[in-house]
Amino acid sequence: MKTKKISNEPTVTITLTPQQYKNLVKTMYLGEWLINSWRMPDDTEKEIEAVEQVVYKHAGEAGLSDWIEYDDTLHLSFPTLDMEEELMPYIDDYNEENFWDDLLENLANRDFLWTYGEEKILAMTNEERLTLSSPFHERYHNEFTEHGIERLHIPFTVTQSTPNVRPS
Repeated sequence: MKTKKISNEPTVTITLTPQQYKNLVKTMYLGEWLINSWRMPDDTEKEIEAVEQVVYKHAGEAGLSDWIEYDDTLHLSFPTLDMEEELMPYIDDYNEENFWDDLLENLANRDFLWTYGEEKILAMTNEERLTLSSPFHERYHNEFTEHGIERLHIPFTVTQSTPNVRPS
């Protein structure tokens, strides 16, 4: 697999089986998605996209033309819908797990701060902070494990433009 040298830096050559290459493409896609999917097009990590193009360039040689297609107009390679559909469960699982972790962490940290105050928390050792914050994390972990978001309620003032959708 030869690639056009894109800079004066030394290059590295690796040899992969078709299965290893497929795993590299999978990892490249998921990694690029994690880094860039949430960014605006002008703010994406261009160096990551450049490496992605180098990796995708050899898809045909590895029998992955059903996963990667080349756009002659843009002169870029893109994942096919088949590839995206096959890899979407990884993204869904990642998003699901991160949702719960972030929600639990943010609520537990908020309650810990409300209970002890910033000044006291800053004066604590790491061990004290961990010991005293642990019950807050455990409480939310148990709540969300058993009930999901069912009992999570944020009171809003109900107006005509914001109907009360919570069941009675």
